[in-house]
Amino acid sequence: MLYPKEDKENRQLMYACRNCDHKQVSENPCIYVNKLMHEIDELTQIVADVIHDPTLPKTEDHPCPNCGGREAVFFQAQSRRAEVSLITRILLSHLIPNASL
Repeated sequence: MLYPKEDKENRQLMYACRNCDHKQVSENPCIYVNKLMHEIDELTQIVADVIHDPTLPKTEDHPCPNCGGREAVFFQAQSRRAEVSLITRILLSHLIPNASL
């Protein structure tokens, strides 16, 4: 089995056998890669107090299909996933039950 070793004179990455004197130059300078994939729901990262932020735009144009509440703030959150660049998030400011339901 070949193990990574540094050739200090030539400043090259080598692979060397620990049982004999066999050595070979590495084609790739990378020895190990640790990729961490974060599968966190992006909605859990939104702070609940964001609905009270006076700098965010507010709307009453679209009622909530569940409760009928009309006041909402909206903003665009950048996704960490490469395939999605910007997602518009709409948060209800408060829940008002719809009397007609």
